[in-house]
Amino acid sequence: MNPAREKVELEGQCRVCGVPADRCDAAHLWDRSLGGGGFDDPDLIVPLCSRIKGGCGCHDDYDAHELDLLAHLTLKEQVALVRAAGGIERARHRSVGRARSL
Repeated sequence: MNPAREKVELEGQCRVCGVPADRCDAAHLWDRSLGGGGFDDPDLIVPLCSRIKGGCGCHDDYDAHELDLLAHLTLKEQVALVRAAGGIERARHRSVGRARSL
């Protein structure tokens, strides 16, 4: 099992809504398409449920920039996100969603 999926299984549920891990994805805090590195770093991964797996869609909402995830991140995850984003403002903008990033 890769480190990302292992983290999801160890936590056992969606970080936001609490649905079981079998309905969750290993969601990347920093979108791989935006560049950077460290995508196999467990600190850049959080378990978020997916609609396609029967969850309420926290992963889908985060990818659509509709979910404020910042309050659900550990300090280590926040630091890893700032590193991946290349700065604190880019990390904040990504993690809080559209509603709070303005």
